[in-house]
Amino acid sequence: MNKELLAKRIREFRKEAGKTQAKMAEELAISLGSYFNYERNKRTPSLETMLRICLVLQKPADCFLNENRTKMFLSPEQVEFLRRLDKAQLLAIIGQLQSFYDNVQDGCV
Repeated sequence: MNKELLAKRIREFRKEAGKTQAKMAEELAISLGSYFNYERNKRTPSLETMLRICLVLQKPADCFLNENRTKMFLSPEQVEFLRRLDKAQLLAIIGQLQSFYDNVQDGCV
């Protein structure tokens, strides 16, 4: 496990969620000092705490260790809309986006 990346992602996702370190510590029911240490890579959260971090930040665990994370340029409302779609609907949207991209590459758009 890349502990440095984990600390970076915890901090990054907290900021994206608009939460302070104090708010995170409160929601996780841990001391502020413990939370500081997670973000500064001085300490690694236990499995239980990591699961709570995932829940509080509404992120799957693999997001915290994925080195190839790309920024999504979607609003929270757009993300919520996409989360409500089923697999077939998402695949249809992906197909449309791929067609659009291909047309842009071909100079058709």
